[in-house]
Amino acid sequence: EMTSIGMGVTVNTNLILFNKTIGMELRKMGINTLLTSIIADTPELHNFVTQNPRSWEGAVNGIRLAKSMGFRVLANMVLTKWNIHRVRETGDFVGSLGINMFGATRACAPGPIAKDFHKNLISLEELRESVSILYELKERWGYDVDIFEHYPWCALGDVNKYSHLARRRCMAGITSCTIGANGEIRPCGHSSMRYGSIFSLGLSEPWLGM
Repeated sequence: EMTSIGMGVTVNTNLILFNKTIGMELRKMGINTLLTSIIADTPELHNFVTQNPRSWEGAVNGIRLAKSMGFRVLANMVLTKWNIHRVRETGDFVGSLGINMFGATRACAPGPIAKDFHKNLISLEELRESVSILYELKERWGYDVDIFEHYPWCALGDVNKYSHLARRRCMAGITSCTIGANGEIRPCGHSSMRYGSIFSLGLSEPWLGM
């Protein structure tokens, strides 16, 4: 229904369960873009962060299958102290897989559920270095690069150079929202606020509620 009225829809998935049947169903619904997470170029580090011994293999195999089926695949690297030293290597790795866009986005503290997580957040210097590396990777591989959250302009530093990244601002509940696997609608993936299920209420009522 959303694709039929011209709304953009992207499926955010770890790709572990992705297969040809699921891919064909998504294509029938008009969905041709998948967003997944690649935490690192090595399975050891990726699986350590996700705490799932199958996640790296599932993501990599899923990317290859999705690309073979004609999907546009975006890969985001959520940056923490654990993996900040692997941005360049991870960008090279996903480039070899043929992805269409590589993002490297700083992690944000996940609120009260992890009070001590702040010690794993990257520094301002590391953030700026990651942005510089993104543009280096763009030149080398030719894919698009992005960050999937708004960065303050003072953090980016050179706004003119990084104007593509500086364009972002928070549009949660304004032009975008997140729909969970259970149908619950939230303003964005970081918000715990829920406005009802798309399965029981449709989209209009929860959207207006936001």
